Amino acid sequence: PGSTLVPYTTLFRSLNASINIEQVLDATMDCVAKIVEADQAVLAIYDRVSGTSTILRAGGVDADKLEGQTFSTKESLVGWVTSPERYLFYPDFKNRRIQKPIFGKGIKSLRQVDTFFCYPLVSANEFLGSLSLSFKEENALSEHERNALTTLARIAATSISNADLHEKVALMATTDGLTGLNNHRHFQER
Repeated sequence: PGSTLVPYTTLFRSLNASINIEQVLDATMDCVAKIVEADQAVLAIYDRVSGTSTILRAGGVDADKLEGQTFSTKESLVGWVTSPERYLFYPDFKNRRIQKPIFGKGIKSLRQVDTFFCYPLVSANEFLGSLSLSFKEENALSEHERNALTTLARIAATSISNADLHEKVALMATTDGLTGLNNHRHFQER
């Protein structure tokens, strides 16, 4: 177990090094692919204003059809996962208690799901989104893989939060807080 942790820490460094949200999302999906071979992996970001989540990254089956899709957290299984205490792991997905669609009405997820894992992206008690994985076979995740994915989700949430803060600070440095217009510094840099 000790020797397998070294590659994960090396793998997770790319997340900590990223300050751009696009880089963080890409690094997160790269890490997922190196930990497990999911039939479908989805990274969705939550919008507090609208109460919806948008799939910003997807991998595996129908990834191109999923990216950009928005779903209500109230009508989806993934929407149930909103805090670190509320994650989902179904080693036998067909026998789940909650019978909601994975991402909501109108969004087609993997047809045959036998193992499902979904973990929230939470930073400083703020729900940012979710990481969900679907597999076509039962019991597809070991405890070690679930622990690695849980750690990944926590690091990704912190990195997403940091990238968001970095973007806000950069915007504040070049715009007037009252009017939202470009400030003197912006014009000097141009």
